[in-house]
Amino acid sequence: MKNLEFTMAVDYFDLIWQSEELFLEEQINRFLGECAERGISKVQWRLSGCGNLLYHTQTPDRYGNKPFPADVPAPYANLHKPIYEKCCKVMEKIDPLEVAVRIARKHGLKIHPWLTLFDDYGYGLNISSLVHEHPEYCWKSKNGNDHYLGVLSYVYPEVRKFRMRQIEEILRYGADGLYLSNRSHSRPAEYHRKIRKFMDENPDKPYSEWIKANQSFIRKVQGNAQEQYGFDPPAVEAFREKYGVSTDENPDTWWRFRGSYFTSFLKKVSEKVKQENQQLGFGLRYDPDSPHFVYGNRFFNWKTMSSGQILDEIHYNFPEVDNPDYQSLFPEIETSEAKRFGWVWMGAKNLEKTIPLKVTPLAQPLSEGIIDGITLFEAYHFMLYPELWNIINYIRKGEFSHEKQLETVYAD
Repeated sequence: MKNLEFTMAVDYFDLIWQSEELFLEEQINRFLGECAERGISKVQWRLSGCGNLLYHTQTPDRYGNKPFPADVPAPYANLHKPIYEKCCKVMEKIDPLEVAVRIARKHGLKIHPWLTLFDDYGYGLNISSLVHEHPEYCWKSKNGNDHYLGVLSYVYPEVRKFRMRQIEEILRYGADGLYLSNRSHSRPAEYHRKIRKFMDENPDKPYSEWIKANQSFIRKVQGNAQEQYGFDPPAVEAFREKYGVSTDENPDTWWRFRGSYFTSFLKKVSEKVKQENQQLGFGLRYDPDSPHFVYGNRFFNWKTMSSGQILDEIHYNFPEVDNPDYQSLFPEIETSEAKRFGWVWMGAKNLEKTIPLKVTPLAQPLSEGIIDGITLFEAYHFMLYPELWNIINYIRKGEFSHEKQLETVYAD
C-alpha cells in the first residue's frame, strides 16, 4: 500500500467540551505532540460553528462576544450553557488559533484552519452577525415564505464580502492552508418550527425524544430541502434573463446555474490562498445529494473544483455499504487533480466494532488507488479512547474485515 498522508480533524470546540480540564496551551501541546508521534502529518483546526468563531477575530462573531440567548428552551440551555461558559473561559486566556499554529510548528505538523461556509445558525443558540441582521441572505424557499437560516447564499455580494473578511483574517495567522467545509448544523424552517413547539410544550423532556420519534419527518424535510430552498431572487431573475424559462422548466440547468455563483466565489478564495503560498481544501461529503450537508452534484461543480485550478484537496466520507459505485457517487474522483482524502468518523460507543466498521469502506478506494490520504474525525475520540490510535496501523496493514476483533486489530 502506498504511503498515505494522515490528517487529524480537530474540532477544538469538542476538545474543550469533552476535556475534564480547561483545554489550554498545555493540553493543545500534549495532544498535537501525540498526533506527531502517532504518524499524523497534518491537522485541520475547526474555528467556526453555527455562526461563532473560536479565535480572536476582530469581526463581530468572536465566540463570547454575544451573551448566551435568554429565550433558549430548557432542554437546550441545560446542555449547552455549561459548554458555552467553558469556551468563554478559554477565549479569555488564549487565542486558540495562534496557539495551535505555533504548537503545530513545534511538532513539525502542518495545520489548516477549518471554516464552515453554510453553518451560520444553530438551533437558535447561535447565529452569525450577518444572518442576524440579514436573514434574507440565506437560501430562500421556493414558495417565498421561509429562509433556510444559516445556509448563506453566495449569490449576494454582501455574503461573499462577509466570508472573505473572515478568510483573509485567518490567512494572516500564517498557517499552511485553509480547509473549507460544507458541513452544516442548520436545518430547514419546518424542522425548527416542529422541534421548538415540542420543547415549549415539554420543558422537562430532552429534545432527543422528539428527534427519535420523528425520523420519517426529519428525513422528508431534509430530503426535500434542496428542491425547496435556494430560490434567491437575484439568481432566479438572472436565470430567467439568460435562459428565457422558469426554474421549474429546466431544474438541472437551474441548479448548475445556481451553483456557479459559489464556484466563482471559491475561485476568488483560491486566488487569495495561493497568494499566501498556502493550500486550499474543501468538502465533507457524506452523501452527494444530502441537503443536511448542503451537497448536490447539481449544485456543486465538483469536476471544476477538483481540476487542480481551484482546490488542492477534496474530502470524501465514503458510504458504509459494500461495493459502492464511486464513479456514480463521486464522478470526479478518478480524474481529480486535487489530492483525495477519505474521512473516517470515529464513533466510539462500540469499541469492539468501531475500527473495522469505520475503515471497511476505505478498502475499495485504497485498493483502487483513488485516495491519497485519510482524515480522522474527530480528535476528542482519540483523547477519550486512546486505543483508537491503532487505526493508523490497521489501515496501513490493509486489514479491513468486519470480523476482525479488537485484540487482533490492536496487535502490534
